[in-house]
Amino acid sequence: MAVYFSIDASEVHELAIDLTRAPERLRNNLDEVFKNEASALQGDMRRDASGHRYLPKFAPRLTAEKVGHLDHIVGFNKTGQGNLANLIVFGSVNNAPVYNFYGPLIRRTPAFVEHLGRIAEDSVFSGPAVLGR
Repeated sequence: MAVYFSIDASEVHELAIDLTRAPERLRNNLDEVFKNEASALQGDMRRDASGHRYLPKFAPRLTAEKVGHLDHIVGFNKTGQGNLANLIVFGSVNNAPVYNFYGPLIRRTPAFVEHLGRIAEDSVFSGPAVLGR
């Protein structure tokens, strides 16, 4: 006596196909995440840098620039009063720093990591192909 049976593996095959597209979805989604987070970090840094009586042009010198696929530089443009950025941020032999450069970065890190986690999960589990589109 022979017993014949079959197994429906269509869902497993579908999952395998979805997972092969996950790296591309993640790459596309990460670009938007990094752009948004760089902009938010720039805004936080500007808020922290504003309000100094003797440094009125310091905060507007904060810029965010994309330099690679996921690389962004957020910092001070060293034109005008921005030339004083190193002294203001790091101090000198005779003066303490006036501005906490790393404060906004430290405060934004938990939100940034959570944002990355959400995007990674969406990308792996067939979330939107590209955010905002």
